[in-house]
Amino acid sequence: MIRIILPIIILGCSQGQEATAVGPTKTVADQKTVTEQKTVADPKTATEQKANAAEPGSSKGGEAVYATYCKSCHQADGKAMGGMLGADFTNPERMNKSDEEFLNSIKNGFKGKRGQMPPWGKVLSEQEMKDVLAYIRETFK
Repeated sequence: MIRIILPIIILGCSQGQEATAVGPTKTVADQKTVTEQKTVADPKTATEQKANAAEPGSSKGGEAVYATYCKSCHQADGKAMGGMLGADFTNPERMNKSDEEFLNSIKNGFKGKRGQMPPWGKVLSEQEMKDVLAYIRETFK
């Protein structure tokens, strides 16, 4: 009798994970061991991720997030063409919102008078959202 052992491929589902090929595996226990090893080898443990979520925003980190995800609508000057494309971050009345309100808008999106901002909660981490808010508050005062 001929037995064929095929390699098993485990693909990461979350953003930023790379596919990992696992060589010939004979038992389910071997597969579990590989998964457990990947979890242990992960540089960010659940404790570290929770600690990072509690960190305040960094305007330095937020600059790159703004350039990548926000600049096309809110523009480099933060004015969004006088509010025509999105929120005008130079408008003091607009900027009186609490951090919680801004973070909610970033995470879940926002429907304005002229358009709608998409939700970024599945694209950006909690820390990236805090960072971009810190950048907006510092840059467009």
